[in-house]
Order: sequence, then C-alpha cells, then structure tokens
Amino acid sequence: MTPKLLSLLALTFPIQGCASTYFEPSEGPRAQIRFVSYTSAGYTNILVNSYEAEDCKTGKAYVAALAGVAVSHHRKKLGMPLGNEFNEQYFTEIYINAGRPYSFNMGLRSKREQACNVTMTFEPMENQMYEASYRATSAGCWMDVKRIKNESGNYSLTPENTARNIAMQCKP
Repeated sequence: MTPKLLSLLALTFPIQGCASTYFEPSEGPRAQIRFVSYTSAGYTNILVNSYEAEDCKTGKAYVAALAGVAVSHHRKKLGMPLGNEFNEQYFTEIYINAGRPYSFNMGLRSKREQACNVTMTFEPMENQMYEASYRATSAGCWMDVKRIKNESGNYSLTPENTARNIAMQCKP
C-alpha cells in the first residue's frame, strides 16, 4: 500500500462510526424519544448511549452518532412533531421502554476537544414523546429532557419532572 492510501484509511476509520447495538422494543409499553444535539462538532460526533442501570455498564448500548460525519451513524426519524427545525445530521428518534427508568448518555469525545459527557435518567410514560437535547460550549455541557405535549393538536415542550442527572457520569 502506498503512504497516501494508508493515510486515507487512517482518516476514514475515526469517522466511520459503529453499528448500533441498541434494540428498540417492538411490544409492551413504549415511548418515543428524540435525541438532538444543538452543538456542531465539526468532524467529531456526539455519541448517544443507553443503559439498563445507572452503573454505566449494565446493558450499555450504542444508539447513534449525531452532528459529526460518521458514515454508520444510525440516525432515523419516527416522524415525531416539533422536529422540522433540525438538520437530519443533528437528531435521531427511537422507541424506548416505558414504565421503568431509562438511562442514557450524550457526549463529545475527541482527541482535539475536551470530553464533555452528560448522563441522565427519567421514567418515560407509555405512548408519550420526549426530547433529550445536548449542548456544549467552552464553559461546559448540559442536557435536558422535555416531554412533547399534545393539546388538541398543538404540540409544545415541557420539562420532564422525572428527569435527573446521574451521579456517575458515563463515558460514551
């Protein structure tokens, strides 16, 4: 192999992304969630992971890569309301189990940038829709979870009162 080809391959691997290891529930009580990044990360991805427990290990699953240039990003749309304002590169929508705690992490990890991760948990209700939004600036990063309410066909975002940061901040 030529040095140019090796250099190209070396640049390609970091932006490839990984195949999703998250399996959406197809039966039982479910809810929908939209993960969205308000942070443009250039060539770096905002990684989204889910967990079955708050220990950052049990049931860890890779959900998607947002905002970056990953080829295998696993972004998708369910057609949730209030999502038209986002560029497709910055969000993904999935089904999650409802009626029990759901823990997840969103974070920026790069060799050039300071890692900035936020891990949260909340208890989604059956047939409800949620939005988890991630923001990162030079001052740090934060995330919030809001419920998408439907009042006679008028949709609005309202803070989810069961959402909280987890003491142990998981790494993406």
